[in-house]
Amino acid sequence: MDRVLEEALRRARGARPQFTSDPLIDQLFAISVGLATELAVTRQRLDTLERVLARAGKLDRAQIESYEPTVEEAAERAEQVSQLLAVAFRALLEVPAEGTAAASGDAHSKSSPAA
Repeated sequence: MDRVLEEALRRARGARPQFTSDPLIDQLFAISVGLATELAVTRQRLDTLERVLARAGKLDRAQIESYEPTVEEAAERAEQVSQLLAVAFRALLEVPAEGTAAASGDAHSKSSPAA
């Protein structure tokens, strides 16, 4: 398993809350909420940074649109994306607890039209 994914799994604490009768839907919900939260925080921080720099005369916002990252910067960005995806998809990588419907596959077979 990828080191970033292992780290994301290791940091998780406690059992995940269950909102629906289908654990897969709960996992998708957790992914959606995680991504939305990350995006909201990132947008707020980016907006703050742009405004602070513009007020200080250090940045013309057009510079952002024309920016080209170096090879090293692109590699750092790729690692950041990997970490974000590890957190976002952590729910799909967790092994269900023994005795749960998700572990036995019961919940999925109940909602599957093929079952």
